[in-house]
Amino acid sequence: MVMILQRLSPFLVLACCFLASQIGVRCITISNSLPRVDTDGNIVDCHSGNIVQHNGTFYMYGERYGNSTGFNENSVPTLHVYTSPDMVTWTYKGPILKDAPTGTYFTPWVVFNEKTQMFVAWFNAYPNGCCSGNFGVAQSKDGLIFDIVTLNETPVY
Repeated sequence: MVMILQRLSPFLVLACCFLASQIGVRCITISNSLPRVDTDGNIVDCHSGNIVQHNGTFYMYGERYGNSTGFNENSVPTLHVYTSPDMVTWTYKGPILKDAPTGTYFTPWVVFNEKTQMFVAWFNAYPNGCCSGNFGVAQSKDGLIFDIVTLNETPVY
């Protein structure tokens, strides 16, 4: 069965792209073997997050490690955002948490709340160093800069 699906996969991808093109939807291919670069030519540094579409813009939220080989004592992740009109061209917008205490923040999950017209972010937080294991919630009107609502189960007012 797996062999049949592997042989059908390229056909199914082409068929889906053809059908999508007939209704005005554009297919894009995202390669996992070639790095994506932003509009400044830098490799997109955005991991373990999600993509939200709102008003014709895609927002990609994730962890940013900077110039490192990943998580280590000298390079801890912070939360950042990129935007794109088409999921191909990405523009780096910067860190998302306004006035965040020093610490490690990772695995963001962002949604747009239609009722409140706000972006809401949930994330894991280590504001007191490694392994303090807390959560955070933040909100934003523009999807770029978020005010922390809750961190470490304590409201921030």
